[in-house]
Amino acid sequence: MENFRHALKNYLVKRSKYYTYQASTPLTRYKIVKTLRGMELSPGDLVCVHSSFSSLGYVEGGPETVIEALEEVVGASGTIMMPTFSMSGSMLSYLDSEELFDIRRTPSKVGMLTEAFRKWPGVRRSLHPTNSVAAKGPLAHDLLAGHQQSVRPFGLETPFGRLAPFGGKILMINTHIHSFLHHVQDLVNFPNLYLNGTRNARVIDEKGVESTIETRVMRARIPYYLILPGTDGFREDHALLHDYALIFPEKRKPALLHAGFRLNNHPAIWGRQDFLKAKKLFYTADLGAARVGLLQADSFLHEILPEMESLLTRFRTFYNIERIQGLDLPYM
Repeated sequence: MENFRHALKNYLVKRSKYYTYQASTPLTRYKIVKTLRGMELSPGDLVCVHSSFSSLGYVEGGPETVIEALEEVVGASGTIMMPTFSMSGSMLSYLDSEELFDIRRTPSKVGMLTEAFRKWPGVRRSLHPTNSVAAKGPLAHDLLAGHQQSVRPFGLETPFGRLAPFGGKILMINTHIHSFLHHVQDLVNFPNLYLNGTRNARVIDEKGVESTIETRVMRARIPYYLILPGTDGFREDHALLHDYALIFPEKRKPALLHAGFRLNNHPAIWGRQDFLKAKKLFYTADLGAARVGLLQADSFLHEILPEMESLLTRFRTFYNIERIQGLDLPYM
């Protein structure tokens, strides 16, 4: 109970800061650059950005200021990468709509910052109907090339699969790790990750040429739940995928407890952030009204992969679709 009160107090303090920044204090390019450098983002780095732009509060100059700051920090030798997914719901619903994906015109539906980056001078975009990625820098071509040829949208031959081998870092602006975790699931053959079979989708490339690509379709909602050893007399506990990997921002902790997730009984999960910080694989800071984190992708993958494989080996038979649905677990 004491831990809950402490976490709740921290959350309320951070919300107060958010409204203060929204009302008054502008976040400048200088402040963004200083914060990112303090988190060990450096010239020449490859950084994949996941963002909740509005959580920053008032940013002087808008999303473009954040992009300019990122370019200043990583320099001409660095590469910036962002998801530019064309769907705001599930892959299946988007593909059922039969919308034609145009790499030049289809907007990003995953935030203001990603849409601004998509239209930024010199940015390239991968040719995938639902899970496209944009990038700028020396590694952009190698990251994006052939995404449309991978039947698995999060497989090794995709920008998500290439991030860790290329030594990339993941910048989280008041949000969690997102799509990189689906690559981790792909690697461990996570139960029920994809629907059976494949779907075809029409796409238009940067030259205006239309073609059809084949892709597997990620199942909605079900793959976000991970089964853990039970505590407090329960047969099993559960975690949302992103919280299992890394509870971030920290304000999620009281909300998780309130929702009934017993992650505080799992020290490896509850304390993963401190563990990664101690190994200098993860850095955090306050930026405007938001909390930001920077994670070393390859080292994190080496930490999380064996642990997830072990859990799946133990509980794989529990991953029945109807059973998971029947648990009526909260999603947050």
